Amino acid sequence: MKASSYIFFIALGLLFFGCKSETIEDAKALSLEKDFKKIKRVGYSVMLPNYMEESLKLNPDASLKYASEVKNEFLIIINESKSIFEEKYAAFNSENKSSTLENYSNTQLSYTKENMNVISFSKPTMFNIGNIKGVKATKEIKLAELTEPVSYFFFYLESKTQLFTIMAWTIKQNTAIYEVKLEKTLRSFRAQ
Repeated sequence: MKASSYIFFIALGLLFFGCKSETIEDAKALSLEKDFKKIKRVGYSVMLPNYMEESLKLNPDASLKYASEVKNEFLIIINESKSIFEEKYAAFNSENKSSTLENYSNTQLSYTKENMNVISFSKPTMFNIGNIKGVKATKEIKLAELTEPVSYFFFYLESKTQLFTIMAWTIKQNTAIYEVKLEKTLRSFRAQ
């Protein structure tokens, strides 16, 4: 055999036997200071894992699009004017007296339910990050091109002037690990 064949088999062996699978404990041990990077956009900042890279392939409406295709972890943030949403929503739903955040999250979640093959979803729950109110929900979705379901995480946030959708997803087998990292990312979110 040629030397290049030996190198190929050594590399193949390292690929299959040298890679350690990531665990929930590994995700919990990640430090915002060492293992995450701060990303700033107009109106907000957020910390993302160092290994995630900007991706132009994701939603064109998103102000932030990051992914790790190797880890099957994806995250986008869409922000929009709170006052414009309130005006548009009032024009079609003048009798609705729910909060802006409830209306925004319900509108967004209804859209995904209608346009995706949803297997299961959690009941939306409220949370706070400092003075920012939020709603979170998860959905398991079946995509035609994948054999394994995809876990989607939806976070809707309301600041004084903006509404934010943070949408993240991964394959189902990575759900618990990615959820730990997302909690760190979410807690790092700052509206300006």
